[in-house]
Amino acid sequence: ISILSESKAAMEFLTPLESRKSYQLEYEGLTDHHGNKMHQKRYFVFHNDFIPEPVGGDLMITEIMSDPDPAVALPGAEYIEIWNSLTTPLRLTGLKISDGSRLSSPIEDFVAEAGQKIILCAAEDSLQFKPFGITIGLGNMPSFNNDGDLVLLYGRDNGLLDQVSYTPE
Repeated sequence: ISILSESKAAMEFLTPLESRKSYQLEYEGLTDHHGNKMHQKRYFVFHNDFIPEPVGGDLMITEIMSDPDPAVALPGAEYIEIWNSLTTPLRLTGLKISDGSRLSSPIEDFVAEAGQKIILCAAEDSLQFKPFGITIGLGNMPSFNNDGDLVLLYGRDNGLLDQVSYTPE
């Protein structure tokens, strides 16, 4: 425990707290700055609402549809699919995709559950993809070249999270 001020202390735990889980803190024997000791055991219940943002390797680009014409069993629109490779949720707020020349609008507030796959497509195409899974429509969606391109996934801080280059084969 580190004392920050007369009314605040910081605690560091040996193991990280899990996201979206409630905890009970039990304490006794604390002494205030006047030397008064607390003898009765007390309890404090709290909920850890913190959901981390991804870092490199947490999210992966798993599918790219750059040439949707002719459409076969899917909407005739471009999309990419990303996958949360972790066993914990991730906050995707602020993520963007790019083809190296055009950057999409950032994802609004969204939490990807552990192991979840998400379809990213142009905002105007998002309703077409909803029957196929969790879908996020993006403004300013890049257009991917049919003959090959680079797909880049950026975090809120513009740090590169994943990239995939593809060819028409």
